[in-house]
Amino acid sequence: MTTNDLGNRQRGDLDGRLHPALQPAAVTVAVNEAVARSRPGQHLLWMLTNLLARQVDEVVQVTVDLDPDVEVLPGISPLVPDAGSFADALATAARRINPHLDMHRATPPTVRLQVGAERADVDADMHTLYVSAASWSGYVGAVEAPWNATRDDNPIGPYIAACLAAAEVFKLVRGVQEEYGTLPAGTWYDAYQLTTSAQGDHGPPLPEQLQGVPAVLAGVGAVGSALLHTLYAVPGLHADLIAVDNDPDGIDITNLNRYTLFDLSLAA
Repeated sequence: MTTNDLGNRQRGDLDGRLHPALQPAAVTVAVNEAVARSRPGQHLLWMLTNLLARQVDEVVQVTVDLDPDVEVLPGISPLVPDAGSFADALATAARRINPHLDMHRATPPTVRLQVGAERADVDADMHTLYVSAASWSGYVGAVEAPWNATRDDNPIGPYIAACLAAAEVFKLVRGVQEEYGTLPAGTWYDAYQLTTSAQGDHGPPLPEQLQGVPAVLAGVGAVGSALLHTLYAVPGLHADLIAVDNDPDGIDITNLNRYTLFDLSLAA
């Protein structure tokens, strides 16, 4: 695994849209137990902790409020073992990305991400965001949304939700100016229709079996790695894929350093 400065890509100010890093966040992720024991829930939590761990200047602490007896479900990620404690697997994966990240509640949390049904111990003084998913759709918002990822094990909606939540933490810490980053009451993003919606749309169900074709993936950076992780997580998909990259140090399979912070007009 190669070693990179994970913070170097988000230290810019987006042409004045971002302020310098303010007080780094101590994030707690609260999760409904039924969600934590589901495959979509584990996809969301794994991707969310992965993306939070990469915000090395913005996030100093991540704690996941997870029962220690929650077992890892098979096929969550090539970086996650197929057995054992899911909480331990999350901590191990996060520390591989950012060895300095505090995974214990050493300081009081400043940001709470609530995944699934809300528990009764919400702190009114803490910045709280709600995170949910529904097959192809992901949600983040200031108001609770129902957990609808119950029809199938589609990982895409949970991944979208994780990206949106990680982006909102980043925007909160970096003080995105309101005209560029105001969070509405709630946003569902439908990855099948490529649009936002008022409520999560499941979209078409995934087939039970998907037979892929032999293919070559040329370039395994952030985008290529995200594609590999997504294909790995799709249930019932079988295919041969050859990954090719010119990095002399080899392919870094933890390279997921992107945030849903800008639109295509800013990518040129």
